[in-house]
Amino acid sequence: MKRVPVAGPWITEREVEYAANAARNTWYDTVGEYTRRFEHGMTEYIGVHHAVSLSHCTAGIHLSLLALEVGPGDGAVVPDATWIASAAPITYVGATTVFADIDPESWCLAAGSLESCITSTRPGP
Repeated sequence: MKRVPVAGPWITEREVEYAANAARNTWYDTVGEYTRRFEHGMTEYIGVHHAVSLSHCTAGIHLSLLALEVGPGDGAVVPDATWIASAAPITYVGATTVFADIDPESWCLAAGSLESCITSTRPGP
């Protein structure tokens, strides 16, 4: 059986110091300091006017689905080998989670399986 490579976090002393500093010093009046610095840095790096950071990917998927107006009557396809964070936000907005098979070699969503999961229930643009 092939093994799928998995990467772990890459953390340097700089990240350790930032985390320690945030835990020691960002309370009450400075609670959002690191968040503001991160968002400002991202706007400059990407070249946009606004950036919003979230505490985890589940929140990002949830907000993305809301922004796309996904809801009751809609379905969203996710691979069947996934984390709860992929599927749970779909239920948060009232849509249906549809699980598609994965390719046993790549562990990525199998194109043939995806095709069979797609139905037309919504008018196009």
